[in-house]
Amino acid sequence: MPSERSAPSWVNLPRPGNRTGYAPLHQAAWHGADFAVVSRLIAHGAWRTQRTRDGRRAVDVAREQGHAHLLEPVQVRRLLSPQDVLEHHFHTLLRERTGGCFEEYGEALYVHGHSRMDADDGDHYRVTPQGWSRIERRRTPPPPPPQHPAP
Repeated sequence: MPSERSAPSWVNLPRPGNRTGYAPLHQAAWHGADFAVVSRLIAHGAWRTQRTRDGRRAVDVAREQGHAHLLEPVQVRRLLSPQDVLEHHFHTLLRERTGGCFEEYGEALYVHGHSRMDADDGDHYRVTPQGWSRIERRRTPPPPPPQHPAP
């Protein structure tokens, strides 16, 4: 039989013939397993969000069975950062990694997309909470090369 190291995804499979849909973490919650057992299941990839056939998660099973010592480890975790903070960090990353192609004016963000290979000034966009639009810019041809007198 494969070990937990050779088949880590098995930690989320209910046993064959199980009509409840209980995976090992649900079983541990039902029986009030030791904290160490539950922690090891989670460390090996047990999903706290996995639901049984009747829609219960391991935290629901532990609560129903009165196993208070398991409520914290099987509690479904949420992101610690709110969406606004994540968005701010994402925008900071974009600004730092893409050079000066972003400028903010009030609630609008102006984006200048170009590359070294562009023969022109690239594309310009205005982004607002309502959506985005391309800014049409008049293309100016590059200046002619300097004339050198013939020898």
